[in-house]
Amino acid sequence: MSNQIDDFRNRQDERLKWGLNILMAGGFLILIAPIALTQLPSCISFNDTGEIGDTIGGITAPIVSFVGAILVYFAFLFQIDANTLIFQQITDDKEEQKLKQNRDYVFELYKNLKEEFSTFTYIHQQKISDPPPKFSIVEYKGFDAINFVIIKHSFTKAIFINEKDKIIELGYIIELLKNFLTTVKATTLNPIDTQFFIESMEYLYFGKLQNIFNKLNNLFQMLIILKAIEPAKFINLNSEIEALITEIKQTYTEPTE
Repeated sequence: MSNQIDDFRNRQDERLKWGLNILMAGGFLILIAPIALTQLPSCISFNDTGEIGDTIGGITAPIVSFVGAILVYFAFLFQIDANTLIFQQITDDKEEQKLKQNRDYVFELYKNLKEEFSTFTYIHQQKISDPPPKFSIVEYKGFDAINFVIIKHSFTKAIFINEKDKIIELGYIIELLKNFLTTVKATTLNPIDTQFFIESMEYLYFGKLQNIFNKLNNLFQMLIILKAIEPAKFINLNSEIEALITEIKQTYTEPTE
């Protein structure tokens, strides 16, 4: 937008210079033309003209009209450019407002997604003495809970079957991540906003979730026996999330030669 304003100012400065030059040239002709045509020898005779005022008016009127027409034309061009600039400003403001609304919407989804991960909890009874057996309640949250669930359930099939709901819940949260990336891909955002969201999800996925997916691969034989969980769903989510991150990064990352 600043470039358009600079271009507008440059054009108007150039037209103002031309307008002043034409105005001065017209004023000079208005002063000189009556004297030159009436007092100096010429092929035009003014012996049979009317009053001196009519003569001067007849000589200068075409000059005044011509200069006035050019100045009006410049004013018309000035108004066209000004209207175009105002319209462009309105359009840019609307686009900026739309980008802000999109950013706020996606950021709200981003906060909700982070909250889903951070509020994922798992309560574990940990034996602290034996005999007699004594237990303490340990509550894991966020990725600590996710890692504990995956590691713990990789020990025995029986424990996993009894507490399979946590794996299902984790699957829903990971699917929310895929849906978030899909929304980022389909929503028009400033490149810097897109970069922020994708780099955040890239860290989340490659730094934490991908390791969890690898651990889940060890559970797929157990998952097969459970109708409530589809192993292929986790495999597909893994590949889809990675593909979405790669694809969206290309929208703001310049290709390197």
